Amino acid sequence: ATGTVGYRGDVLEARFGRDRNVWGYGQTSVVLDDFAAEYDQLQLRWTVWRLSFQNLYARMVDPRVPGAGDRLLPQRYTAMHRLAIDLGPVEAEIFETIVFASDTSSNGRREGFELAYLNPFQFYRAAERELGSPDNALLGAGLAWSVTPGLRLYGQGILDELTVSRLRDDYWGNKWAYILGAEVSDPGLPGLGRIQGLDLQAEYARLRPYLYSHFAVESAFVHHGDGLGHPAGPNASDYSLRAQYRPAPHVETALDLS
Repeated sequence: ATGTVGYRGDVLEARFGRDRNVWGYGQTSVVLDDFAAEYDQLQLRWTVWRLSFQNLYARMVDPRVPGAGDRLLPQRYTAMHRLAIDLGPVEAEIFETIVFASDTSSNGRREGFELAYLNPFQFYRAAERELGSPDNALLGAGLAWSVTPGLRLYGQGILDELTVSRLRDDYWGNKWAYILGAEVSDPGLPGLGRIQGLDLQAEYARLRPYLYSHFAVESAFVHHGDGLGHPAGPNASDYSLRAQYRPAPHVETALDLS
């Protein structure tokens, strides 16, 4: 089920309900994609000048329940924020995510949502470290560039864990991912000229093993067993191509290859 209720003003937009989200400039996202099921959430978006600041507080569930019978599923929470700026031909974003468990966490002392993450205008990693570093933190950024009318390049990267001294080997603890993509609208093809209404998009994503995971399984970045990030999941190289054509104002066709 999906449904939200909210308010939209000149500066603040607030939404509460059950929905999915995509953060980024491409067809997919390594930080937050709409592949997994809908989840309960509160979302705030602040817009001033060309800046947009977005907060997302959400509750996820874990279907791994031993035994039989009806019971309350284990729950996990996320606190996320994203700062984006639109400078015309160039758009940029930075984001931060914290995933943490309720009273099913490994330390067994937390109940419900962690109050330390309610302040949206802080660095979540600093708050998480002050708590003893028990939770799953992810950081990242993205960029989109409209090179010329009809040509757009974009990219996005996320860092889950990094050991700089072991960047050159296959150390499992280096967990990161990135997306590189290009979009072309109304392209000019040899012998055919410029094709109005045709959009082409090519995208490549690389995801390291164990991305989105955590030493406490309750804090993994998943919902109902599906990853909340890129649909390909960890340990993947994903290629995708999309062609979309509008031969008439109310007719649209599309072809997706991956």
